[in-house]
Formats: sequence, structure tokens, C-alpha cells
Amino acid sequence: MDTNDVVYVVDDDLAILDSLKWLLESNGYTVLCHHSAEYFLKFLEITDQSTPSCALIDVRMKGMSGLDLQEKLLSLGFDFPVSFMTGYADIPMVSKAFQHGAIDFIQKPIKKYALLELIDRMLVKSHSMKKELLEITRIREKLETLTRREKDVVKHIISGKLNKEIAKVMGIEVKTVEAHRANLMDKLQVNRPTTLLLLLFRIEQAEVTAINQQ
Repeated sequence: MDTNDVVYVVDDDLAILDSLKWLLESNGYTVLCHHSAEYFLKFLEITDQSTPSCALIDVRMKGMSGLDLQEKLLSLGFDFPVSFMTGYADIPMVSKAFQHGAIDFIQKPIKKYALLELIDRMLVKSHSMKKELLEITRIREKLETLTRREKDVVKHIISGKLNKEIAKVMGIEVKTVEAHRANLMDKLQVNRPTTLLLLLFRIEQAEVTAINQQ
């Protein structure tokens, strides 16, 4: 746990908010409570999202429900880990939440150690997600430094073509392909084709994940 980490708690029951805030803060967490999904969304609009965070959300609330809030968060690009608390959860409800990436459901009344374990698990995941996002951003920035020709060579490398095949398709000499390949690998700071493929695979997986969450 990092002292800068933030735990969001969203519940329309003020007594539960107070209880959870006291419990979590007494165990060293920074806690921000919100009494409605709508208020929470407005708060996030003006919040720095670079800080590792997680959210514990009540399923049944007046106005926007917890599950609707989860979908809204995903559509707006908020990617912190989310778990739900509820007094009752049916199978369709749980299934829908997990399909959208929920970490867990926790039953009310909430047990202290189960809650603390869940919060720790979510914050560890949040740190991992922030690190991965930073690395993906750096990779994309490196890709943007490539020339149009170098980007074309990358596409052919990904498709599994050899240098001579790339040269034939692009209508250039094999030596030119080799030069482009050497330049792009230098710009991307990789020294082996397999490392290049792994790097590009991470970009592709990140894009697929982003699409699936929309």
C-alpha cells in the first residue's frame, strides 16, 4: 500500500459510508466517500487519474445503480479496479459485473479482514495497470518516431514476411529493407525480431482490451 493510493467508496447509505471510512482510514488508507453514483462521476471529472486507486461500490443505490455506474466508468475511460458490496446478489447481476471487469463481490454486513484483503488486492492491480499504461504509452510514442516506410516494414514483419518478401511487396531492394529494419529497431530500442513482435503484441492487446471495455 502506498500512502498516495486512494480508495473510493460509493453508497447512498450514509451510515455505511461513515463506518467504512472509519475502518479503512484506521488501517492507513486514504478514503474518499460519495453518496451517489452521479456525484462520484462529477467528482472524477476534476480528479487527477494518475494516482493508483480503486472503488468499492454498492450495487443498489437510488438513481444510477452500481452496475450502471460500472458501465459508465468504462465508457468514460476510467480504468481503476472496481468491486461491489451488496446485501443480496443474484447470478445475472454477478455475471454482468464480472464480464465488465469487476474484481469481486463482498457481502454485507462486511467482514473487516475480507474487506482489507480485497482493498489490498485492488490497489496492487491498480499499480500494475498504471505501470502497464505507462509502458504502452512509451511504446506508442516510440512508434510515432518511425517514418512511413519504417511503419510499412513493421506491418510486414508482423505478418511474418522475410526481408526478401518485404522488398518484393514494397518494390525496393533487400538492402533497403534491411536498413529500414535496423533503423526502426534502433528507434524502438529492441535488438531482436522476437522482442519487436512482443512489443507490438502488447500494443495490439491493449487496443483489443480497450475496445472490449466500451
